[in-house]
Amino acid sequence: MDPFKPQLPYNPGTIRRGTLGGTRQLKGMAGGNGTANGWEEICRSTDVTAGDPVTREGGDSDAQTHTIFSAQVMVESEETLPPPRVLLRIETADGNDAGAAKTVMLANVGAPVTVSGSYVVVSAQIFLDELGLVQAGPHVVATVAAFISVGDGEDIQPTRWVVPKLPLQFAQQATLGFSRMRSMQGFNAGAATEYLMVFDFPGPNPPPVGTAPLFAFPVPAGDYFSDDFIESARVFVWGINWACSSTPDFLTVDAAALMRVDIELYAEQEFDGTI
Repeated sequence: MDPFKPQLPYNPGTIRRGTLGGTRQLKGMAGGNGTANGWEEICRSTDVTAGDPVTREGGDSDAQTHTIFSAQVMVESEETLPPPRVLLRIETADGNDAGAAKTVMLANVGAPVTVSGSYVVVSAQIFLDELGLVQAGPHVVATVAAFISVGDGEDIQPTRWVVPKLPLQFAQQATLGFSRMRSMQGFNAGAATEYLMVFDFPGPNPPPVGTAPLFAFPVPAGDYFSDDFIESARVFVWGINWACSSTPDFLTVDAAALMRVDIELYAEQEFDGTI
């Protein structure tokens, strides 16, 4: 050791431990995969405090920013309506030996999530709704991978555009599988006002007549439209399917419509399902 070279102080409070990444096969059922409430833990990150190695007295937490990345293989299911979806349960906490505060949030698999704390635990479960209230049945299976990185990686997300196969159409299956829509734009080249309806549906044809859309808006003849979901991306499990409707509430396909639709997607993490 060079006595004239400054030495960095040892700080055990910066050491992180835990299972920072993992892969699980989930199966929908009451009680989930053997856990009391059905949530299957995938990964976690905790800090080693700088206090006493046994009692941790005098220790303090080392809160950091973490980004949680996740991906899934298409859910195998006999259920189609509503489509099953995998939700992440993210627990974060921060504190010292005197106590801590904990928060819990739900997020869709595939969407990077940034949190801050000294304790992060990521679990997953299959549901039939986005609120985590309706569990999927035992015949629903999905494989999920997730990992926790240190740093605000959510701000660096590449995007790509999905352009129509034909310039003007009345409907299109834009994507298959999990997708996050950042924005969409286009124009109505037809002679009548159309209600542009967007569905979470695997296609390749439009959903059955009478289906309620995920969201919809009118596009008058000759008008241009542009909308973005930068602050809260629209999430699709089965795929993005859009169609022109002559009615505003439920789908009535207008095969005479001439609509141009370009969709910008967030690039997703790739996962081949290997455990």
